[in-house]
Amino acid sequence: MIQEALNHQFFEMMRREHRELTDVIGTLREQLQEKVPAAEALRLSITKLADLALGHFEHEEHGGYLCEVIEQAPRLSERAETLKAQHATMRDDLSQLVELVDQVAAGQMSVNKLRENLNAFLRSLLDHESAENELVQEAYTDDIGSKD
Repeated sequence: MIQEALNHQFFEMMRREHRELTDVIGTLREQLQEKVPAAEALRLSITKLADLALGHFEHEEHGGYLCEVIEQAPRLSERAETLKAQHATMRDDLSQLVELVDQVAAGQMSVNKLRENLNAFLRSLLDHESAENELVQEAYTDDIGSKD
């Protein structure tokens, strides 16, 4: 009973964090559709995305979803570690995006370059999150199936 409550809490937390990330990504995509996006609005959205993503990565790495997966299904630990390792690259990409939006605001770079980099990052982030979701589902689905 306690384990079921913890699993429910775990999945609700994961769902909430992913929903928050999805909401910010949606806002960024809308802003990027504008012919000339407002640099300050983009900066705020990118900063919000960075804050959410960095917090999400930190949580996953230190007692969060990926640690749960490894505990629940040790056979998946290599895949979980690979996903954890991707966080470092994404942290660097987020820092670069904040710098790029500052350069756009200062007129030192075209908004098209920012669009290109931001869209590439968003695809990478969504692919990463999808792989994490699959890993979590595999860990818990296989575990549930093996107890029948």
